[in-house]
Amino acid sequence: MKDKSKTICDANIRKLPVTKPRTGEFWNWLEDINPEALLFDGPEDYAFDRAIIGVATRVGMTPVVAYEDVKLVEVLVDEGWDYTDAVEWVEINTKGSYVGENTPIIIELHEQSPYANEAK
Repeated sequence: MKDKSKTICDANIRKLPVTKPRTGEFWNWLEDINPEALLFDGPEDYAFDRAIIGVATRVGMTPVVAYEDVKLVEVLVDEGWDYTDAVEWVEINTKGSYVGENTPIIIELHEQSPYANEAK
């Protein structure tokens, strides 16, 4: 089995399963649908897992992990970061990262979406 724990880009984008395995139904499913999926680990180890909102599919491309933009910042603030520093780090080191078609996407939820209340 090939080693999937090496860093792909910078310290915050890694292939599954990284250094310590993530376990559970979601992680098993993700490994099945895209074993090359990349994750945003962030500067606080696996903290960005709390910002995952699902998996996004695209025509003709493999599914990728989807994160909510506001939650990425909230996670860092919850870890003790200053809000401004957290926003800057996410903008530069996460939103500014692209390492190929398995790079996660970041979704901005808009509360004025006509279907926002129906999804809850």
